Amino acid sequence: MEKLVLLMLLLAGICAVASGHFRKYHFVEDKKSWFDAQSYCREKHTDLATIESQEETEKVLNISAGLNDVWIGLYYDKENWQWSNGDNVSYYNWTSSLSCTSVDSKGEWVDSDCNNIKFSFICYNDTRESYILIDQPKTWYEAQQYCRKNYTDLVSIKNNDEDKKIKEKANGKPVWIGLFNNPWKWSHKGEYSSFRNWDKGEPNSVGNNICVEMYGKAEKERGKWNDAGCHFPSPFFCYNESCTDASCTIYHFVATAMNWSSAQTYCRDKYTDLATVHSQEEAKQLDNLNISTNAWIGMYRDVSENWQWSNGDEVTYNMRRAKLFCATVSKDRDWTDSVCHDTKHFMCYNSSKETSERYILIDQLKTWYEAQQYCREHHTDLVSVKNEDENNKIKEKANGNPVWIGLFNNPWKWSDGGDNYTLQNWSVNQPDNHGGKEKCVTIQNKSNKLTLNNDQCSTAHPFFCYDDGKKLFLVNENKTWEEAVEYCRSNYTDLVSIESEQELQRVSQEANKASSSHVWLGLLQSCTFGFWYWVDGAQSCYDNWAQEPRCQSGCNQCGVMTARNGSKWTEKPCTERFNFICYNGTTGSSH
Repeated sequence: MEKLVLLMLLLAGICAVASGHFRKYHFVEDKKSWFDAQSYCREKHTDLATIESQEETEKVLNISAGLNDVWIGLYYDKENWQWSNGDNVSYYNWTSSLSCTSVDSKGEWVDSDCNNIKFSFICYNDTRESYILIDQPKTWYEAQQYCRKNYTDLVSIKNNDEDKKIKEKANGKPVWIGLFNNPWKWSHKGEYSSFRNWDKGEPNSVGNNICVEMYGKAEKERGKWNDAGCHFPSPFFCYNESCTDASCTIYHFVATAMNWSSAQTYCRDKYTDLATVHSQEEAKQLDNLNISTNAWIGMYRDVSENWQWSNGDEVTYNMRRAKLFCATVSKDRDWTDSVCHDTKHFMCYNSSKETSERYILIDQLKTWYEAQQYCREHHTDLVSVKNEDENNKIKEKANGNPVWIGLFNNPWKWSDGGDNYTLQNWSVNQPDNHGGKEKCVTIQNKSNKLTLNNDQCSTAHPFFCYDDGKKLFLVNENKTWEEAVEYCRSNYTDLVSIESEQELQRVSQEANKASSSHVWLGLLQSCTFGFWYWVDGAQSCYDNWAQEPRCQSGCNQCGVMTARNGSKWTEKPCTERFNFICYNGTTGSSH
């Protein structure tokens, strides 16, 4: 227990709210220049806000109350021409000053205004031999969207031969190609912006206006971007990066023997860096790799005799017993120190911020309650559609038939326990609850627009489930808390953590099946530092205590949920014996 407490004290971090991109935003009303706002955010939080989806746009608008135009972390760096499909630009045919590229009637490449000019355009399919002329006038961004939806992407041109083919296909018409200038970077880590939310005609004065504000005023289109002079004082958004390590990390075993420095160079070139391990959950991920011999990881001892990770992270989780200077993981999963010049296989990792959430269309006819039961048994729950981003993901998979979703009238709420009911794409004269019997909701894709209809819950329709990658397992055996942790880690991922109201509802459903009066949660108490924490390393602001827990004698207290009626949390001595709930998957709720 002492080792586990020490480990979790090291892992416990700032309170964070899980989201698709693991960011928590803060609205600062004090008016500052862009650079002063950047300094403030870096001192108090992580940085000026990075916003990479419509969903994140809605989040920041909701906390700013739409009072003002607000600085975000986007700024103009330098010209950065690239192909729409991500290919390197190795072939040029012009000099430029604007941001998107067309081929004119003479076959010459011309830089053009991406937003205010409409041309026909050329898409391609992956074979690279199939070029398709779309004789419809669209802006560059509209053309890009069309090509990605119906083919592969806007065409890229890698050599003189491809250039000739494109000119022949254009047949003398000015057409868009996939080359564009993306000089806009985010303040944090200098990453280029792939999500674009410019207002119409923007950016329009890059020479003088190299910083970006988001419109918050009602008379403008809220959430749209505008390039502006950096010296103007405005409120601003900061954010905290709160991604849990295990949810952001993918490991790669490289079966090529190198010394530690060469392995580090290889990983930084091909992936992110040599592997870092910050938690029991990540250590368990390494167990799943096919490691046939000792393999380098990113831990090393610097000139000050301090151990650290190759990517600069602090060492907060440690399984090594060391006298030498670089660390390996053996085929038995033990950590050992080794001479750095020895050649060994090694492991890299990629840092990924993508959500694990998946939407699944089940093409079986079931009543709403049968569909709900099916989704909870095989996935997570019936799908909820709470914002435009989720709406678009569902639309990609929906067909023309009515399909059950998780919305029902009790009053209106979602099957997974959420009550965020803001997206109301009701059909005409809906909801009407005809005869007082239409209390469940279908969604239907009509002319590429999703509409909601209420229907009798006993009607049979196909349905949408969602899967957040976190499966729950009730263990109907009475064990102490430590025994429960050991069991979950041996057979699943860990003892369950709860990071949102939706997860509370799911865990509560499992707890209701328990044979004991309470079920263990993955909550452990530290009286020394005055907080409770999740043993799997999850960081969450959410709690559901029946009353604020106090430190008890000896501090050997662990968290339980009442098995029925309310799902409130209380503390119990860790030596008591209850049923418990394990999970498979990652921490960090994504739905």
